[in-house]
Amino acid sequence: EVVALGGVARVDRGGHTALDLVYEFGLLPVAGYLETDEARARSAERFPHALAFCARCALLQQAYAEANDFLVERVYAHYQPTYSASRDVGAYMQSFLDSAIARADLRPGDVAVEVGSNDGASLEMLASRGYRAIGFEPAVTLAEETRSRGVEVRNEFFGSKTAENLLADVGEVRLVYTRHTLEHAFDPLDFLAG
Repeated sequence: EVVALGGVARVDRGGHTALDLVYEFGLLPVAGYLETDEARARSAERFPHALAFCARCALLQQAYAEANDFLVERVYAHYQPTYSASRDVGAYMQSFLDSAIARADLRPGDVAVEVGSNDGASLEMLASRGYRAIGFEPAVTLAEETRSRGVEVRNEFFGSKTAENLLADVGEVRLVYTRHTLEHAFDPLDFLAG
């Protein structure tokens, strides 16, 4: 619900800290997936879209959650693989992992977790180096692809509860990394708490 508050629009998040509305884009279709034909694309469901600022955590974020179910069912369930797309991305991932492994002082057998593991390419790199690689990937198709290559992945969104469950299952985790995922978190504070 959006309410006017002294000339500034505020988004009421149902008891959570109110967000100051920065810009209202109006009703827009969801991006990140393709419809099966032009007619369906032109009549795609539209949702309110706006940017809002949280004064408590200083995060610029989506103001509305009306499209969340649609995102889960149409976009994240069938998200496209991107991390194995090119040699340049693969080389970057090797370099990124070299740095992360050194900074975490990772030893063979240690648990390393990737949040938003996409097609599992970096998890596969970790596993090949002797680490226990575990991914969190809400996209069903990508999680299945990763599992088919023998890499452990949890098909769920990451947050405080899933982090607690992971720790109960594996004990200590030496490395957690994530890239290009915060913008997909429905509850950014719970994501960061996890």
